[in-house]
Amino acid sequence: MTQQPSVPGASPIPPAPTSGLRAFRRIAIIVIIVSLSLTALIGIVTLVTGSLGDVQGKIMLTTLIIGASSVVALCDLAVLGRRVRAVGIAGLIAAVLSLITALLLVWGDSSSELVVKTFALAGIAAVSIAHASLLLLLSERRRPAVRIGLWITVALIALLLALLYVAILSDGEVWSGGYTKLVGTVAILDVLGTIVVPVVSLFLRDNAAGASLTVTVPPALAARLGGAAQASGMSPEQFAIEAITRRFEAPDSVESSPTQ
Repeated sequence: MTQQPSVPGASPIPPAPTSGLRAFRRIAIIVIIVSLSLTALIGIVTLVTGSLGDVQGKIMLTTLIIGASSVVALCDLAVLGRRVRAVGIAGLIAAVLSLITALLLVWGDSSSELVVKTFALAGIAAVSIAHASLLLLLSERRRPAVRIGLWITVALIALLLALLYVAILSDGEVWSGGYTKLVGTVAILDVLGTIVVPVVSLFLRDNAAGASLTVTVPPALAARLGGAAQASGMSPEQFAIEAITRRFEAPDSVESSPTQ
């Protein structure tokens, strides 16, 4: 067996998600799409056929809540196949908790302080983590300007989340002039980073000079790659890249002999 040469300057490839994680992500996306479609249909039927009374108002509000929760969950699902998948999982948990508490507030007989605060905390966490998840799609980029800007913006998101948590848990007692200015400043910098980092990443792409390689495979192997890629939910090119990457990272490929 000939030892495989390493490719200098190649971008690190994130580990492929496990089959269980891929199945969960696929099922979750299907459930979200179906729930969005059903709630939209119910909302339209309620709006067209009925007078806008108390029950109809609750149905419309429920439709909006499920729609917002679904959008947030889709943002979190986007990073489940990457090294930062823990962020997406935390976001999904927060989204589910905020959805449950919001429905309790809409359809429950009473609105306890515990449910209100739980909804506020979970809702802020869900939106903040979804925001961070979209930015973390750039976490594999190697340009220093992109990476530094990305992690500064993510830190600002976390700081804003913490500041809002303090305000909620203190029942608003911290809302002095200085605290309000601090929250406003962090929020503005957060928005600035959210706009600047993706734009900068478009202009400062990773340098792939000398790292690309075109390989022609036999038709039979191409067919096998296509079938395996389709089963895993990836393109044939991405499946081949990740398979080669895993081969290089295997323990027996590090110290393999030149010939066998």
